[in-house]
Amino acid sequence: MLNSSEVDTQNETNAGVVAPPRDIVKLILQLYVPIFIGTIGIIGNGFVCFVIIYRYKYFNSFTNRLILNQSVLDLASSVIFLLQRFAPRPGPSAPALWIDLVCRIWGTEFFLWALTKASTYNLIVISLERYLAVCHVIWHRNVFTQERATILSISVYFLGALFMLYAPFYANKDYGCYVVWDNRKAQVIFGIFTFVHTYFFPLCVIVFCYVNIWTHLRNREVARIDNQAAGGAQFGHAKKNVTITLLIVAIAFVLLWTPSSVTYALYNFGFPYDLTTDLHAVFLTLVLCNMTVNPIVYSFKYHEFRRQLKFIFRPSRRVGDVPSQLTTSST
Repeated sequence: MLNSSEVDTQNETNAGVVAPPRDIVKLILQLYVPIFIGTIGIIGNGFVCFVIIYRYKYFNSFTNRLILNQSVLDLASSVIFLLQRFAPRPGPSAPALWIDLVCRIWGTEFFLWALTKASTYNLIVISLERYLAVCHVIWHRNVFTQERATILSISVYFLGALFMLYAPFYANKDYGCYVVWDNRKAQVIFGIFTFVHTYFFPLCVIVFCYVNIWTHLRNREVARIDNQAAGGAQFGHAKKNVTITLLIVAIAFVLLWTPSSVTYALYNFGFPYDLTTDLHAVFLTLVLCNMTVNPIVYSFKYHEFRRQLKFIFRPSRRVGDVPSQLTTSST
């Protein structure tokens, strides 16, 4: 027999005062997780941008400009992500044209996914730059310039927007502003195209670059060769460190993007997969976590970033403040 307190508890549960487990999961995924991801993304990437810009003369290299661009992209994505989740939408009294426009541009999360794709393409540029810097040093130094770094950094924004142009045209406000395809063949073609340019192609480039980098560092003993030049030991170590740091960033991309990319491709190919389930929400959350991991990697692994942090927060260590050979070189 239940006592009075147990009866009250059971009545409260039956009355809906205590949320069932499924509702709790939805609350966590729709409220607490977005707040956490967006806040960490803004703070972390904002901090990275501050450090690189504040100590820019020590980060004035091709690689560090691309790292800064990656942080700017992830910072902008974090801001847009929070606005997407919590900014008010136009009410039913708003003009129909305005409601339709907001659905096609804002409801499809055009800006968020354009920035996310741009971040992926910037990671491709970083991987290729590291491959050329390590495996084709002379060619890299002769061809890659600061102006080209700027052009490449800007071009990824246009690519991200270009590959999201389909969304406003195929959005349907009767289906929650989701993209709705009129025929099966178009959806399959779209599924193949999306899988290739957002996941498979970046994966191939990343694997190619870092497998060759790893082979080169192991077989050619880059550090030993660099030691023959004055200051070569420091430069070789710094180059290896930044390469390993960016390899970790690339691995994080692969791990966080794989579940969503594979399941979304299966959905477009006709496999029975529900995009509204909690599982898919978790997969999308993993993708968005990619906005937050890079600052953590830089803080723990990138020696030059940690070095400049010490100079910022420990004024007494600024005596003999000399930029490393990596940051003053083209690599």
